[in-house]
Amino acid sequence: MSEDFLKDISHSIKIPADIVKAVAEPPAKQIGQSISDLLYILAAPITKKRAKIEHDIELFKNQIQDEISEIDPKKLVEPKLSVIGPAIEASKFYMEEEIIRKMFAKLIASSANSDFQDSTLPAFVEVIKQLSSFDANNIVALKQLIGEDQASAAAKIIAMKKGSDSGFSVVENFIPFPNINISNVDYYSASIDNLIRLGIIQIQHKLEFTNMSVYEIIKEHQFISQLEIELESVKKIKEGYEDRFLYLEYGGWKFTSFGEMFIECCL
Repeated sequence: MSEDFLKDISHSIKIPADIVKAVAEPPAKQIGQSISDLLYILAAPITKKRAKIEHDIELFKNQIQDEISEIDPKKLVEPKLSVIGPAIEASKFYMEEEIIRKMFAKLIASSANSDFQDSTLPAFVEVIKQLSSFDANNIVALKQLIGEDQASAAAKIIAMKKGSDSGFSVVENFIPFPNINISNVDYYSASIDNLIRLGIIQIQHKLEFTNMSVYEIIKEHQFISQLEIELESVKKIKEGYEDRFLYLEYGGWKFTSFGEMFIECCL
């Protein structure tokens, strides 16, 4: 690694070259300490909540050190500056968001692990930056769901007109998160749209699983019951809704290859 390259990196993210060079050294203790130095320098301009920020930086440093300490010393390698530089630079804006902070810590540690170095992409920094804490928690929830038989069930919920093929979409992409309900469905829908946009997940409609029991988790979900009650109320007061009913167009969701790599390196 050339000194000129290190100087270019340090100039671009406004940190001393010797600290950047130290971050690139493989020993776990040195990596952790150097990253700690970087964090304090990069967060220095943010002074309004100094005590809280310093506490969060300390937590972040410990999270990184904990992640690195779990790596087999034989697998510690020179981390990618193309990943850890942008990751540490971006992380200063997310110190108060614990789950986002943890994602950055895991990404930094993954970059120093030979098992994951090839799959640790600079693009993951940009993905994390575009996640809210709500989005991040939904990724965790999806990761937990994927181990269950019915995990990949999804549906498009349509208000269909009896005796006709016409209808309108009520929920375009419904995934049966346990806590989704009629009050927060818009937030979940926006989060799902964001995860699709970022290439983390994909949803396929009109492709049903052979085993229809997979969809019981959707049919029996509290949100469907709430929606049916809401539709019955609307029928009484809104003209043209008397012959409407809820139709579930079943499909499935899955993590993309990019999404699986992201989870491997950042969760």
